[in-house]
Amino acid sequence: FNKELSKKFAKNGISIQLFLHCPHLPEAKCNCRKPKTGLLDYVNQNFGIDIKNSIFIGDSESDIICANKYNISSLKFNLI
Repeated sequence: FNKELSKKFAKNGISIQLFLHCPHLPEAKCNCRKPKTGLLDYVNQNFGIDIKNSIFIGDSESDIICANKYNISSLKFNLI
């Protein structure tokens, strides 16, 4: 999925530099599972996030909550 998504974005001049995911189960109560912001913290600390020009795209309410906590614009889509 990620490879195909990258190809489609690249055709429009958009380069995705990194894909991240939380490998933990909800019971682990880790900091990287959305709506917590651990993954965004990692990206911001290691690469920097241009918050004003970023969009957080997701398919769940936890994605939108995470984006809001970081003051990043968000876009929610429904999977078919």
